[in-house]
Amino acid sequence: MAGAAALAELAAKHGLATQALLAETRLRAFDLGDPRCRVSLADECRLISRLLQHTGHAPGLGLEAGRRVRFTALGPLGLAMVSSLSLRAALHAAARFGNLGCPSLHLHLQACGPGGKDLRLILPQREYPAELGRFVVERSLAAVLSLSSSLAQRPVRVVALELALDRADISQAYELCGGRAPLHGMAASALVLAQADLDAPLPHGDARMFKLAEAQCLGLEAGCRPRAGLAGEVRGLLSAHPSCLGDMAATAALLCMSERTLRRRLQDEGTSFVTLCDELRRTLAEQLLAVPRLPISDIAERLGYAEASSFIHAFKRWHGRTPRAFRSAAASV
Repeated sequence: MAGAAALAELAAKHGLATQALLAETRLRAFDLGDPRCRVSLADECRLISRLLQHTGHAPGLGLEAGRRVRFTALGPLGLAMVSSLSLRAALHAAARFGNLGCPSLHLHLQACGPGGKDLRLILPQREYPAELGRFVVERSLAAVLSLSSSLAQRPVRVVALELALDRADISQAYELCGGRAPLHGMAASALVLAQADLDAPLPHGDARMFKLAEAQCLGLEAGCRPRAGLAGEVRGLLSAHPSCLGDMAATAALLCMSERTLRRRLQDEGTSFVTLCDELRRTLAEQLLAVPRLPISDIAERLGYAEASSFIHAFKRWHGRTPRAFRSAAASV
């Protein structure tokens, strides 16, 4: 939700209320502050389109959005990047776990330059509609360079800027890249960073902390692997709207179908609404138990259980031990 929250902040700065920004999406205002929520690509495109429409496609808006991405909003991925020993390691972490952070960091990396020691960062663009391409590229460019410079605590030099865009005015992007003239008509939009910046030790690098953050990212990633078909859509919807956990009527309404149709189609896929809720509750429970001093009763409430005892019973069925014992064991690792 980090990317959507950043868009909402930017929209508010330009006079567009959050409710108006979210009007054509499945998101609600309080979802923006819930770290468990996720935003679909379709809804993200609607948010960007609404913002561009409101601002009259203001130049540099994507750059402004990218600069709003902060490490603290990236959760375990942010910690992994900050504790990386080098900028190269931090960017590899971003590319590896980009789906846990924000859309700006959905990068693909390629070795390039002399001896393959430089790095080409291919920016997300192809999965978005063409009319959003400039905004998306600007946003990723600004986010990557802003975060990289913050990690290195100095400006990071851009060796090359490649654009799969028309020659629209993005002069502000040139300035961000140190005046580097872009190469137009490329197959993909990308920027190239040099080995000297990539392999210099980072001031806050900490191998032990990086391993801890990496383990947290792996755990979250395992819980985010989607199912296919309608089951995958339901699980994604429940992830984005945890308040619908256990509420089949509300979920069916969001999917624009009856409860009976939802039940039948899930049965056709060999699963059920109860099973999907159980899977997601188990994943969310493990994540919430990793938050120090978060009361078991609060976790139970967030997962839709009327009583903490019901949550404890379910957790023992999943793990063979109580939530408290699970938390103690995890803390001792």
